[in-house]
Amino acid sequence: MYAETAYHLHPFLEYFEHLTYPFLGFIGTLPSWILMAYFFTAYLGVVRKKEWPHFFHFHVVMGMLLEIALQVIGQISRW
Repeated sequence: MYAETAYHLHPFLEYFEHLTYPFLGFIGTLPSWILMAYFFTAYLGVVRKKEWPHFFHFHVVMGMLLEIALQVIGQISRW
């Protein structure tokens, strides 16, 4: 059911694809080490602090793991 909804939303979302180009261009101009610094800062600033709730810790770590998986897939696909 969710896949069917996403399938029907795809043509609608293509109209807003041009809004992501400035963001992606900005990310492309950053130095290559900036994503590692972002990851390290998020890890030390959010995950290691006990003041934040466990719910927030969990979702930040899940986001980091998904980002790492996407980077690995991106590196492998360039072969």
